[in-house]
Amino acid sequence: MSYKIALGLESSPQEIATYLAHRKVLPNQTASGYIEKPGEGNMNLVIRYRWENGSLILKQSKPYVNKYPSIPAPQERIATEAIFYQYASQSAELLARMPEVLHYDADNHLIVMQDLGVGKDFTHLYRKDQQISDETLHELLFFLRQLHGLDLSQADKDRFPDNLKLRQLNHQHIFVLPYDENNGFDLDQIQEGLGALAVPYTQDQALKKAIYQLGEQYLSVGSVLIHGDYYPGSWMLSEEQGLRIIDPEFGFIGPAEFELGVLIAHLLMCGLSLEPIQSAIATHYQSDDSFDLTMAGRFAGVEIMRRIIGIAQLPLDMTVNEKSDLLAQARNLILQ
Repeated sequence: MSYKIALGLESSPQEIATYLAHRKVLPNQTASGYIEKPGEGNMNLVIRYRWENGSLILKQSKPYVNKYPSIPAPQERIATEAIFYQYASQSAELLARMPEVLHYDADNHLIVMQDLGVGKDFTHLYRKDQQISDETLHELLFFLRQLHGLDLSQADKDRFPDNLKLRQLNHQHIFVLPYDENNGFDLDQIQEGLGALAVPYTQDQALKKAIYQLGEQYLSVGSVLIHGDYYPGSWMLSEEQGLRIIDPEFGFIGPAEFELGVLIAHLLMCGLSLEPIQSAIATHYQSDDSFDLTMAGRFAGVEIMRRIIGIAQLPLDMTVNEKSDLLAQARNLILQ
């Protein structure tokens, strides 16, 4: 019989210990443990269970977005994450840069993972006084080169979940809703003047047509395993273990250009210029002529736009005028 558990910060340490013992993750119940919140979970509920001799991370998907409970989300996304880690662990280079999955519980939509310890994500890079190092950028590109270069058979690709329900949700928030004149987003609540800034883009038919076509490509079948949400919130700097990549629940067999486009977009929003980004990609990622850097730029433009005039906002340290300049650059990237 399945052991049912619903995680929450209000869960008792004894309840977690009993569950871990039942699933044979920890052989003995640890009554002296306690629960912590390791960080902000956007999609899933995440807790740290700590006891005298160690700690673990438990991550459970709910039928909604953890950060926005009013937005429904497919609960099976945690299965995609578990299988992503399984596939990626075929590479020693990738395995060394991700947390280890210790147990996957399909009945409870739950993963038990290695605790990477005290750390923080890279969202501080959105501040003007912060800058990504060349070493970190090269490491991020190396990870993607290893991930996209995994030697997966067609059978492996066919077995990987299409993750279509979650992609359709993501598609709405990337390619559709930010450009809908009647989306109901009150952008001026986020920053005064942002609402007026969005209007020309919601009325730009050539732009919307190009974004629609990119959205269709995002929903289509691709050729490589991608993380699906490769941005500073998915990069963790562990004090003990260095840079680690987390949260691949948006993963699927898709276009490498989408993945690199998201990365390019966030590097631009972190203050880097396009030319050195493209140069770093050419040196540390691009290994053959099959990768389309122009297409990656188009996806980057869409990601920038949806982060400025969509609902999935970032802590961008920018004035409205600076956002206006970035939106203009994004439009040029999309229509190039």
